Amino acid sequence: MDAVFDLALARLEAIVASGATLTEVQKRQFARELRDSIVAEADAVRIMGEVRSPDEIAAAAARALDQQAAVTDCLARNDLSQGLAKAEGFLERHAIALGTESFEYRRLARDLLVAMQQAFTIVARQERGDFSDLEQASLTAPILSAPAPAPEPAPMSDGIRTPEQLQQDRAHASAPFSAHAQALHDAKTAAGKWGWDQCSDSAAAHRLFIEFVGDKPAIQYGSDDAIKFLRLLQRMPVGVNQRKPYIGLSASQAIEKADQIESQQIELAKMKIAAQKLKGASADRLLSEARVGRISTTTVIKHRDHVAAVFTHLQSRLHVAIKNPFDGIRPDRVGKSDVRDDRERFSAEQIRRIFASPIWTGTRSRYYIATKGKIVVKDHRYWVPLIAGLTGMRLEEICQLWLDDIVRVDGIVCFDIWEGPERQLKTAASARRVPIPDTLIRLGLLSRVEELRARGEYRLFPALKRSTKIDPRTKLGKLGPSLTRSIGRYFRGLELADAKQAFYSFRHTVATALDEAGVATKDINDLLGHKQGGSESQRRYIKRKRVLQLKALLERVDFGLKVVERNGEPHLSIGEPPAA
Repeated sequence: MDAVFDLALARLEAIVASGATLTEVQKRQFARELRDSIVAEADAVRIMGEVRSPDEIAAAAARALDQQAAVTDCLARNDLSQGLAKAEGFLERHAIALGTESFEYRRLARDLLVAMQQAFTIVARQERGDFSDLEQASLTAPILSAPAPAPEPAPMSDGIRTPEQLQQDRAHASAPFSAHAQALHDAKTAAGKWGWDQCSDSAAAHRLFIEFVGDKPAIQYGSDDAIKFLRLLQRMPVGVNQRKPYIGLSASQAIEKADQIESQQIELAKMKIAAQKLKGASADRLLSEARVGRISTTTVIKHRDHVAAVFTHLQSRLHVAIKNPFDGIRPDRVGKSDVRDDRERFSAEQIRRIFASPIWTGTRSRYYIATKGKIVVKDHRYWVPLIAGLTGMRLEEICQLWLDDIVRVDGIVCFDIWEGPERQLKTAASARRVPIPDTLIRLGLLSRVEELRARGEYRLFPALKRSTKIDPRTKLGKLGPSLTRSIGRYFRGLELADAKQAFYSFRHTVATALDEAGVATKDINDLLGHKQGGSESQRRYIKRKRVLQLKALLERVDFGLKVVERNGEPHLSIGEPPAA
């Protein structure tokens, strides 16, 4: 026992002597980065590879398991050499000085080995086709224990703070930002005010804030930190740690990479402009296309608000003066169109090219969906984008539809969007009935409903699997994320969408088409599930009117999509563009 005590005492003395500067959040961030980079690198190799035989699949999984076993052996033997090498790289990149023989340095090395162990375990499962870990391997998923939240201040009894209580408040304000962020997270989830989306978005914003300006005591942040954070956010490229060439990079590294790529592309564009003697709009277009896509102003503001909320929460809990560094600092929008351009809509020509692509006109097989062929597989990949492109419904509203949600009202077949078992609405205004366009009916949507009902199914898209990320409010994962990933890869592979366009662009496209067709704003809001203005009686009247008249309004959305018969089956065809 004396030997154990002496060893513990020696370690404590080593920690004090080393002057360790690593926070718990930094250690978790380093471990996450290492784990995610290993998983992402293996995934990129797999995605770009050829079709594999069963023997090749088994061999790839075996290699990952061998790597996992090797790391496990290192941990068992306390051989930290690999982890020490990784730790040296992380500390050097973040300009953190730790004694190489210190306890903190070696513990970080051990934690990085644990991250490698977890990464190879995930890779082995993915090599065998099990991607249930895909969501868990995101940057927002914790890999080590979360930091202890900042202690809550003692409540006031009569509104007057004693000197001891004020001293307690000052100590509370000196806790690092990460602790206060965790306290806000715990308070919001305990009160049921935050679902999974809010938890994920806030965690991402807090992680970026700590990476860009550091995890300091809350009272030490100033407006300079807020300005630095926002300026770096505005330079952050789209797809950090999700798309090449940013896979495996931190946000700071991705910014440097994006700046480098943009500089090279602009130089090439200038050379082309000079060689071809281009001027005016042609030259401007080349220079614009050379720029790297950066995150939208809306995303920057969202990150800013999530971080500012931590300081607002802190101000509401303490009784000492503490400034919110984001007060009066907010990125300005440039013109009215900025909100709409955050997630750019598809042009009418893009919609026609999307629905003229193999999924809707014929693929080689259900597995080779990007290769032209003669087979049309009318599964969720076929129907969900079509419904979104013709009705403007939200992704999750479509994916969670039950067969019983196809109803007939006053002779009009509608999607009945409501909150019930396994269904969740974004807002109360989202509850509505959306008339089903004739194109969807002629393509056989109602026949699909009857076929699924005969098979004993109850969901319209039973093949969709729920995300492993659980929403604290519904206790269920969402159905849409896996589809958006596969459709996103499909769109990018066939160059059908650019960096700023996503599945949500269908919704913007329909809203714009309705507006350009002269549909009133209140009618568009009712169709898309946005809150209406006016009195309660006006809103009730509008809702009644929709069942009778909204079908005609929807039919104004015309992208030139036609239905033709081939071999006795209805199929989509792209006709002439509609007249302007």
